[in-house]
Amino acid sequence: MKIHSVDQGAEHMLILSSDGKPFEYNYSIEHERLQCYSFFQEKTIIQITCGDYHSLALSKGGELFAWGQNLDGQLGLGRILDSTPTPQLVERLSGVPLAQISAGKAHSMALSMSGNVYSWGRNDFGQLGLGHTDNEDCPSLIEALDNQKVEFLACGGSHTALLTKDGLLFTFGAGKHGQLGHNSTQNELKPCLVAELLGKRVTQIACGRRHTLAYVSDLGKVFSFGSGEEGQLGNGGTQNQLIPLPMKLSSNEELKFESHTSENELIIVAGGNQSILLWMKKENSYVNLKRKIPTLNEGTVKRWIADVGTKQWQNTKREIREIFSSPACLTGSFVRERIAADTMFTHLDLTKARNTFKELTQKDWITNMITTCLRDHLLGALPCRSPHQEALSVFLLLPQCPVMHDPRNSESLVVPFAQAVCKMSDQSLRVLKQCWASLQESSLSTLVQMLKSAIIAQMIYSLETPENNCNLKPLLEMMKEVYKGSQITHMFSPQFLLQVRRSHLVDDALRQLDQAAVTDLRKELAIEFINEICSVGYGVKSEFFYFIFDEMTKTEYGMFMYPEEGSYMWFPISPKIEKQRYFLFGMLCGLSLYHLNVADIPFPLALFKKLLDQKPSLEDLKELSPLLGKNLQEVLNYEADDIGEALCIYFSLRWDQHNVDLIPNGISILVDQTNKTDYVSQCVDYIFNTSVKAVYEEFQRGFYTVCDKEILRLFHPEELRTAIIGNTDYDWKQFEKNSVYEPEYHESHPTIQMFWKAFHRLTLDEKRQFLFFLTGNDRQTARGLQEMRITFRCPETLSERDYPRPLVCHRILDLPRYSTMERLEEALQVAIRSNRGFVSPTVTQR
Repeated sequence: MKIHSVDQGAEHMLILSSDGKPFEYNYSIEHERLQCYSFFQEKTIIQITCGDYHSLALSKGGELFAWGQNLDGQLGLGRILDSTPTPQLVERLSGVPLAQISAGKAHSMALSMSGNVYSWGRNDFGQLGLGHTDNEDCPSLIEALDNQKVEFLACGGSHTALLTKDGLLFTFGAGKHGQLGHNSTQNELKPCLVAELLGKRVTQIACGRRHTLAYVSDLGKVFSFGSGEEGQLGNGGTQNQLIPLPMKLSSNEELKFESHTSENELIIVAGGNQSILLWMKKENSYVNLKRKIPTLNEGTVKRWIADVGTKQWQNTKREIREIFSSPACLTGSFVRERIAADTMFTHLDLTKARNTFKELTQKDWITNMITTCLRDHLLGALPCRSPHQEALSVFLLLPQCPVMHDPRNSESLVVPFAQAVCKMSDQSLRVLKQCWASLQESSLSTLVQMLKSAIIAQMIYSLETPENNCNLKPLLEMMKEVYKGSQITHMFSPQFLLQVRRSHLVDDALRQLDQAAVTDLRKELAIEFINEICSVGYGVKSEFFYFIFDEMTKTEYGMFMYPEEGSYMWFPISPKIEKQRYFLFGMLCGLSLYHLNVADIPFPLALFKKLLDQKPSLEDLKELSPLLGKNLQEVLNYEADDIGEALCIYFSLRWDQHNVDLIPNGISILVDQTNKTDYVSQCVDYIFNTSVKAVYEEFQRGFYTVCDKEILRLFHPEELRTAIIGNTDYDWKQFEKNSVYEPEYHESHPTIQMFWKAFHRLTLDEKRQFLFFLTGNDRQTARGLQEMRITFRCPETLSERDYPRPLVCHRILDLPRYSTMERLEEALQVAIRSNRGFVSPTVTQR
């Protein structure tokens, strides 16, 4: 056979054939022959490594297998046992995209594609780099090295060396012989920089049992340190070295190193007590022995999409199967570059993943293959018990793939995906929630949308087959966990605060809304009027929404038009204000609804129909523009054949100070009995849809940035309008019955009796003014005044000379004790006409 690589332990040799099959030879057994593991018959192995009495093998699919002695946990199986002759999956690293593996005397290491290092096994000298000397029977993550990306690792007998992308060398573990290079014989429990090589870019490292080699290609020198008792340091002696010193080479070899010829490359190898330097031609197949797991890149995507030729097509199908059947390969495809001071919890480029998946699924046959691979292989291999963030990254990737959003795949893909989340260990779920908490808004929204679509699909199907109800449980459970996870980042910031000046209310509010994240918009809203006493509560929000909507819906503000100076507003044909402001206005309407506020936003029913994807009708036009609606109804009602001559109407329309053709050359096409219905429909469609398409879409986008469209679909348009703008069908008697009285006041108290008598004498407009004075709003929610309560207090600091004072935040009225009806009525009138909400801190308590 053709051999790819070889490694050996104390009593055994592991050989990897070029076709990915491992063979083992045991020196301690007489007449032992090469043993081929039938376990790997269906696997392709790409890397092997040997400890003294254990072995590791990395498969092409990213699975790590271990076998042999396990007295110190060096197999990473989560349990201690003497040994196992059969390769076992290292489950804790399932899903981690591994780049390299290495084994020492009785410890093991693995390097991921993102530069994370995992260690397990014997740790008596700190060779695991975890800061202690306890053995570990499961892979543990070594803390980041000042955000340095590790690109290569090497295990010695009881020490370890790490090489970073920037050419820095870190060592840890046993240091008795100087093998750590720190000018000391002390052990190190955590990775420590080899300071003597600082400024020299190390490009290769190798570890023997008690010595270390480092190659600096720019200098053409190999540095050695550690035990030299067998001459393995190449310094001409047998003394130990505590710091890295260059090997002493003959003049010819020195010249070769310094020549930097493009044809040759140096390979350094460290055995137990030996060192070997191989000066090889670069084209030699042995130069790059470290095979990698297959991953996606731009070239791969282009080649798949090009899909030219039968042979290429077969290769493409094989590659798709390899990558989309393996959590590790899929995750490894989107590892982003680690940068200094990196605060991101996940090292995935989800934006790149989303774009790549979208590009690939433009091809139906690729979409079908991806769907099949996920369904038949990858979902069953999801790492549900790994505590490592890298392993769980696949749970962030899959929701970015369009096939997971296809309702037809909800049962075969999304339900198993949610079931995998539900059966996670507590530790794994805790880490996954941290991942969700770190997501950008776009990625989190994509995840939530995937679950919502699947839930809706299952609800529809459950009407046909009751068995499908059991699929809803994992979907809803996962949605609950996603919600909990998304709250982690908001634990110390539970509110979204808008700080506004009364004199610049609109500009201040819109500027902050424009910069806010969607997650902020769904927090509890808090309003602070600058230079006024700070407050919280419903009333402050009500006042904010009242004034900002009042300002933005004024005719002079120029955002909306009022047909025939009627009571309803609509979007203009030619807006004088930038489209972004309509988006922000929609966001404000969504915020108002989200926080159960009602406000006088004078839209006709047509707006609420459009928000629910229903078509406005002529009846809606009659509401918006009674005169035009009436005229169009008369056109429909006209039955005589001379309609064209009698009414003289053409397929054109005068609207919002514009003359428009409803159809091409409409000004020349007369309306008659055959086309009058079409004419009326064209008018309605133009006014409600065509003429306002751009600005309405901005408004709708802003509204649904805050509100959940799928939930609002449960509303009828009339119900949605009432939920947003409230109503004015007041039940004042119920309002009185709901009253609450604090000590000294009661419903029979003379001042209270005078108050209600005076209140009921007020006109409707004055009562609404009182409502605004008390609550910051003069409209009521759908539930009306039956749930609105006014609490009366009688502070000792108030006298009959004072006026009533509201605490709008809590709907509390501080009412002085008045002795006469005349004084009470006078004070009430002054209060409701002079004090609108929080006019100033000197007038109103908050």
